[in-house]
Amino acid sequence: MTHEQASRYLHRIYRVLGSNEVAIVFKRMKRFSGMCEGDRILIDPTSEILPVLIHEFLHYFYPDEENHPTIDALENEIVSQLTVKQWRNLLIRLAYALRRCDKCGSQLPL
Repeated sequence: MTHEQASRYLHRIYRVLGSNEVAIVFKRMKRFSGMCEGDRILIDPTSEILPVLIHEFLHYFYPDEENHPTIDALENEIVSQLTVKQWRNLLIRLAYALRRCDKCGSQLPL
């Protein structure tokens, strides 16, 4: 995967984070680091939040992809291509999405 291809995935994530299309919810989970449930992405706050966020967005983008190793491989390729600036921007956009979700009251209770 090229840096440009990884950037395209990142921009898709940016668009969804900015659109309120998906609720991001932090929830402690025993078996998983994250989970995509339709229009909700659950993330265990004790996990590596940004790689898990990318992984769960891949499940969101490809809901019919049942081959988990394919999603894992794609996540690893994206993660390896991102620059420090892109990681920073992803964290900032996640923070804005979480703040907006809290303000509008759309975040589901834990």
